Amino acid sequence: MSRLARALLIVSLSCAINGACAHGAQIATQKQCTPDEAVHALDEADGLKDWDAVYRSFKTFGHCGNNGALAEIYDDDVVRLLANNWNHFDALIRLVANDKGFEGFVLSHISETANYDDLIAAKKNAGSLCPPGQNPLCERIESSVSSLLSDTHPFLGILEDVPGGRTNEPNFRAVRVLFQKNGNEWQPFHSDCRDAACLKATAAQYPREMAWTIAFDGKNLGKITTRAPLEFKLYADVGLEVITSAGSVPSVGKRSQNYAGFAHGEVYRPLVAVSQPNYTDPEVWKPGKLPDEMTASLRQQFRKKFPNVSNCTNPDKGIRVPWLYRDEDIAIGKTYGSRKKWFVAELRLEGWRCDSLTDENGPFGNQWYVVDPAGIIRFLDSGMWLVDAGDYDNDGKSELVFAINRYGVGGYELFYDEFTKHAVFEFSYH
Repeated sequence: MSRLARALLIVSLSCAINGACAHGAQIATQKQCTPDEAVHALDEADGLKDWDAVYRSFKTFGHCGNNGALAEIYDDDVVRLLANNWNHFDALIRLVANDKGFEGFVLSHISETANYDDLIAAKKNAGSLCPPGQNPLCERIESSVSSLLSDTHPFLGILEDVPGGRTNEPNFRAVRVLFQKNGNEWQPFHSDCRDAACLKATAAQYPREMAWTIAFDGKNLGKITTRAPLEFKLYADVGLEVITSAGSVPSVGKRSQNYAGFAHGEVYRPLVAVSQPNYTDPEVWKPGKLPDEMTASLRQQFRKKFPNVSNCTNPDKGIRVPWLYRDEDIAIGKTYGSRKKWFVAELRLEGWRCDSLTDENGPFGNQWYVVDPAGIIRFLDSGMWLVDAGDYDNDGKSELVFAINRYGVGGYELFYDEFTKHAVFEFSYH
């Protein structure tokens, strides 16, 4: 059955059962939508080709526009035109200039029922392709889409303490926007820019303004608002939005080099920022000691991953030779467990003897593993550390956010759905 046929059936049943068409949605003039008008409106509204056609339908059947079936068709038409027909945005400008009621109609039909990809495209068009002199209309369109996406597709970011770019420059606080939930998947924003043109174009893909709940360890630390720049200046700036709210910015503990990664300097601990007040940790992830038998199993997995290792016998010579490391050389670093009996653990080899940096992806770098309640071990990734855990999409399960800590590279990795899914936001420092 086609979309229009289904919509007509909905209208017919609704009118037959309770007279919803005759006594339903009304516009400001209080004009009622009759059953015949509703049916004709549905017939005409399906697949409106341009803004003039939408306007004609609005003038004739606008008082029926809140009917559920018709409203969804108008939602599709409006967002589709904003996404795919931006070259004719001047027609919309002309129509709303002469009829403010039509502008309200258009904004009211930017809805979650529209296609998600079209919503993203509409927001990008309004943010980066606005004709000169039309910023207020574009901003209202972009704000409507951003608010809608935030409500129905939560954003996830990190409140960072960013070291100053030059000597003696103070740190500044900002939120780096990382992921957005689309359906069952967390999707990263574009972050891997290699030239100035990419930095400029990428900024338009981020939400213009955001309200955030700042969280740590399952607790709400406060709220802040941010605004995106017109363009990102540096590769390491990708995703950073300036804090615009007044008042203090949440922090935990003191500044430390432990949280700076490749950027160096002393900074506050990164904190999760989420666009919806979803911050509890239902799985209750906490630091904890591993059972002895699990430690032994993890070391076995580590040996399978790194069966052959080389090391230096003398730092001055710097010549690597095969090294038969012992189990006690495999150090157990940070470990965390949940009340569902999941564990994550950091392993690395100790005893690096060469006078050079270690490879953070190799055995002397931190290697993270997850152990499920049945004792099955899987490798996660290397060169990272755990920032926090929480149910950021309110699906009853905790997500884990790790910070990337590798040479010349920063970013974050998100593990969710009991570690079956994984999203990565990564950027280069140079």
